[in-house]
Amino acid sequence: MQEANLLKQLVTTSKGFGCTTFALQHEDKIVFGRNFDFMIDYGHIVVNKRNVLKAALVPHSEKQFQWTSTFGSVTFNQVGREFPYGGINEAGLVIEQLWLDSTQYPSPDHRYGISVLQWIQYQLDVADHIDDVVESDLLLRIIDDSGANLHFFVTDKNGDSACVEFIKGKMNVSKGKDLKVPVLTNSSYEESLWSLSRTKQEDPSQSVFTSNSLDRFKQTTELLLEFERESSPNLIDYSFLILDTVKQANFTQWSIVYDISNLEVHFKTKGNLQKAVIRLEDFDFSSASPCLVSDLQSRTGKVHFETYSSANNLALINRVFDSLAMLKDIPKEIREISANYPEQTVFNDQESCC
Repeated sequence: MQEANLLKQLVTTSKGFGCTTFALQHEDKIVFGRNFDFMIDYGHIVVNKRNVLKAALVPHSEKQFQWTSTFGSVTFNQVGREFPYGGINEAGLVIEQLWLDSTQYPSPDHRYGISVLQWIQYQLDVADHIDDVVESDLLLRIIDDSGANLHFFVTDKNGDSACVEFIKGKMNVSKGKDLKVPVLTNSSYEESLWSLSRTKQEDPSQSVFTSNSLDRFKQTTELLLEFERESSPNLIDYSFLILDTVKQANFTQWSIVYDISNLEVHFKTKGNLQKAVIRLEDFDFSSASPCLVSDLQSRTGKVHFETYSSANNLALINRVFDSLAMLKDIPKEIREISANYPEQTVFNDQESCC
């Protein structure tokens, strides 16, 4: 029962005030842009190891699912390690989540259940192409009581992108010729495409949230088209220009540009507009070194990483939960389940990952 309550609280924090993602490619270089829009900017950058055995944190009514991470990854986490909002792995696959009101996850069936944020970590652990993410639907289903209605934008090192949504209990994927523009905001991809030729005046019944989402989709699409006319484009700078254009006043907390081709992460935060860069080649993803985290709020210059600890993990969870009225009454024992979960993961040589 505690696990079920925890899962709902973890992902409830994911509902923001509008997020934006896109992919941009020029010649052999591929980048992925993302604005995270929410009420608070607390978070950790987490270095996740390869060859780690993990088990899904699910209610006792679910079959136990285990997997071993094939790839290391760097993720942005707000509710503790192993429950990311998005990130990039060694294979060059990026996945990010966004709120979608109409999401409906599958009902219980023969597949293994997994919580929605752990589903993201699973994909970063094992997938090196968008097709791997799609094919995981044969094995896994996001549990229906997750508490957060999300859809996902994924791009891989080949420049292939996909929008992954759960509509009426089934995975719905837009990729290849069906992905007309590599952009996703907070409306379904189908509705977003339909809206490109319409305006708010043509559909006055739209909610403010929907109108805002569709406006950002249209703005981002137009800016991607303008990029094609640039004579000497800089993908990183232009991606930040897009993110700055569609940012949400006081609610855009993190702006991230993943340089997939070079396995780099460029980012800035509301509290520190100086851009920083992380290179995956600088990290040891093996069991030979400790797990690392960086506090997004404490950055003053170069990104500083320190050894992960469950105490720091719990401190982040407490900061986030205590800052949100909907979560501040969550009891200590529930918070500690999440904070201590990484101690249950082990390297395949049976040494603790922590």
